[in-house]
This record gives sequence, structure tokens and C-alpha cells, in this order.
Amino acid sequence: MANHPNRNWRSKWTVDPSACTATHQSGIVVQYTFNNGGWDGKVISQLPDMPADIKESQKLANHLAKMMREAGDIYKEHLDGRS
Repeated sequence: MANHPNRNWRSKWTVDPSACTATHQSGIVVQYTFNNGGWDGKVISQLPDMPADIKESQKLANHLAKMMREAGDIYKEHLDGRS
């Protein structure tokens, strides 16, 4: 299982608790704010341009959604002291 493509996803993220951000090695930065008893994440970096091809656009949208889930997971782990 060492060749699993998403085995080490955590190593691709850096959490900065003072800025409330999670930064991916690709340059995507998600900033978190505490609202109504929970954390909200917002991308504050430049997102890639969507391709004109609908299939490629869907593929990119799915990838960005996965990255947002990862950012939320790594930020929550850091808040919980598990990082």
C-alpha cells in the first residue's frame, strides 16, 4: 500500500494557527473563522482557471472539493492537538 496516491496527504498541508490558515503545497490557502460555534473555511488564494471543457471543469471542481475536505480535516486535527 506504499504506492497509494493519497497515502501522505497530510504532509502536503501546513497549518498556521496564528493566521487561522491551512496552506497546500500547490499554493491553495484556506482561512478559517469561528462563527456561531463552528469554523468556516474560505479560499483566500488564487484558484486555478476553469477549463472550457466540461469534463475537465468537473474533474477540477471535484479535485478542489477534495482539497477543501482535506484542509478542514487537517485544520480540525491541528485544533484538536493531533498534528
